[in-house]
Amino acid sequence: MLLTSRRNRHIIGPCRFINANFTSWNAAAPTIHKIDNGLRRLAVFTNPKQKRSPDYYLRLHESLNDEREASRVFWWLMNRDVSHFNPALPPVTQAKTAMIMSSKSPSDEIFEELIDILEGDLVTRKTIKSNVKNIARELGYTGIESAPGSTVRRIWKQLGSLRESHPRGLRMQIDTVRDEIRAVRNKAHWQSIDEITQRDVIIAELHKNSGQVVSLVGNF
Repeated sequence: MLLTSRRNRHIIGPCRFINANFTSWNAAAPTIHKIDNGLRRLAVFTNPKQKRSPDYYLRLHESLNDEREASRVFWWLMNRDVSHFNPALPPVTQAKTAMIMSSKSPSDEIFEELIDILEGDLVTRKTIKSNVKNIARELGYTGIESAPGSTVRRIWKQLGSLRESHPRGLRMQIDTVRDEIRAVRNKAHWQSIDEITQRDVIIAELHKNSGQVVSLVGNF
């Protein structure tokens, strides 16, 4: 689309339309748009947080009714060098990073902390549960700490089965109970491991996260 002069009807230049959302309260932004690292086309910018003098806002308000000011803004924008700007890849600003962090659910935060603190790659569901409760306590999520079931189920599902062809996943006899084992990282590697010939390797990896191998006997 081309932008034309209303008075002279001549072409001023090409024009592209974008979708924009404005909020006067930074904390409200994540409730309007929840974003993650994969949403690359969204650009986020903030106004300065420092309050200016009353005279500044008076002059700003008066300029909104001045056509000459609108013209000055227009030509200031037209003369900016944007030759190195890629519209398909907006910059990752501090505002966008903060918005991504604010968009995370408690479960997302706990999952990220879980990945950081677990030394070994392999876990049982009981390992997940005990760590979820500890992390929830540290982050102040008392509701999850006292009732971690839904968060544990969500994280367990997020990890995914190591034996997708088997309805009950990769299960091994640990202590006296057959337990399912899932991977918090290096999933492809552990999917390729044979649980019969490499049982000691799997047990050693589980030990890294639990001290001693324990099995879940809860109702999940």
